Amino acid sequence: WRRAAVGPALGWGDLGGPAFGPGASGARRGAHLLDRAGGFDMVWTRRFTSDCRRHVRRAERSGLTVEHGHGPSELDAFADLYARSTERWARQAGPAPVRWWVRARAEQRTKFDAAAAALGDALDVWVARQGDRPVAAIVVLSQGLTASYWRGAMDEELAGRSRANYLLHRLAIEAACQEGRHTYHM
Repeated sequence: WRRAAVGPALGWGDLGGPAFGPGASGARRGAHLLDRAGGFDMVWTRRFTSDCRRHVRRAERSGLTVEHGHGPSELDAFADLYARSTERWARQAGPAPVRWWVRARAEQRTKFDAAAAALGDALDVWVARQGDRPVAAIVVLSQGLTASYWRGAMDEELAGRSRANYLLHRLAIEAACQEGRHTYHM
């Protein structure tokens, strides 16, 4: 999909740097917003790149099944994939102290359970499976006119070949359009 980078109107220096205290530092952050004006057909044909559409079609042919909700089944699948992703991220991070830091910063299952309990229908977990095995999962939060991709995790080997993440985002974006959301925030 084509993503528009959106950033704050003010730069870090415009925020009065010293007001943050000595030693404070900042980092530029961007957001990606997908405008759904014109409905999903417009999003699919005009805002998704041809490569993205090809990856989605490949995922649709790969035999994946997709479920979504915020119940125990979806949360269990996401938590399992998230734990495995955290271990993969830690291995990729480098030396042992960095790996420890990555693991320590990982969010715990209790955070996801608490979010699901507090947000109810506003939290949706999308899970792609190959047979019984979870391949990829994303968590989308919705309120008002915006749906926001919050977290994602995958079995790298299976998800990469199947392009499962492309399919999950496509379905979440389509659902956001059907629900009348104006933007999908990534």
